[in-house]
Amino acid sequence: MKDAPRIERFGPALPPSTFTGFDVAVLAVLAIALISYRTLKTRAATGQMVTHTLTIAAKLAEVLSTVKDAETGQRGFLLTGAESYFSPYTLAKKTLPEKLAELRGLIADSAVQLERLERLEGAVTEKLAELQETVDLQLRGEGRQAIAVVKEDRGMAAMRTIRATVEEMALEERSLLTSRYGEFQASANLSLAVTLSGSALLFALLGIAANTAAYGGAVFDRSLKGHIVFSDHSLATDSLFAEVQLLSCRNVLIYFNRGLRERALGLFEESLCHKGFLGLGARESPRFSSHEASFTPVVPEDRLYQKR
Repeated sequence: MKDAPRIERFGPALPPSTFTGFDVAVLAVLAIALISYRTLKTRAATGQMVTHTLTIAAKLAEVLSTVKDAETGQRGFLLTGAESYFSPYTLAKKTLPEKLAELRGLIADSAVQLERLERLEGAVTEKLAELQETVDLQLRGEGRQAIAVVKEDRGMAAMRTIRATVEEMALEERSLLTSRYGEFQASANLSLAVTLSGSALLFALLGIAANTAAYGGAVFDRSLKGHIVFSDHSLATDSLFAEVQLLSCRNVLIYFNRGLRERALGLFEESLCHKGFLGLGARESPRFSSHEASFTPVVPEDRLYQKR
């Protein structure tokens, strides 16, 4: 007997639940991407602010160190008269304006810090003036007068103001650093939480979609549901069905012994009309049974058979 022509298959349309799962997955991907982008952008901005704050703190330390170098050079020159002490003093005098200008650029966005910088620049100017005056006196051979100027404590007062102002500004930056580091850490934690929860959600959605696609790909048309009669039937004890054109019994026979399989296949054969179709599970077949000759494979890989 000729085999029946193979049924052309394009695959069943996915059920609405599967499409919904895919839609949710796409939306989840877009949401994760958006949140991740914003989180990374926030982390980058916070990181830049942290770096900016550290740069300001380092520049403040440089300014204070440079003033100390100038004062050290002045004291050495006044005590020894050796012009070799001019080197740190001269370098400090040359670089301090540059460092203060750089500091001003760094804190340009803070009115409070700019006000403190004005005070710092005034104290530095006063200190440098006192240093220059004593150095000039020493160069003219008027060492006693230079010492007298030092004893007036104008330079000491200016130095106290410089130290206090630098510490005040540094304290402000440390406070900002603590706050910005907290923001950075919160952003990093959010990024990690979004990544982990998003990945878990995607895996769950993919699993649901895969399960639905694999086991829910075939659905009844709504118009058919009203004509379906549901009832209990035992393949082991009940008699044959009413005559039908299609009979589907998937993944049941694999649990039967040989005797029950023979009985069930006999019921299927008797219940199907001529040229009716029988659908079995992936590991089920009428082969090697007494009913093998009654069925022709139509789509063997899908275990679809037709009654001869």
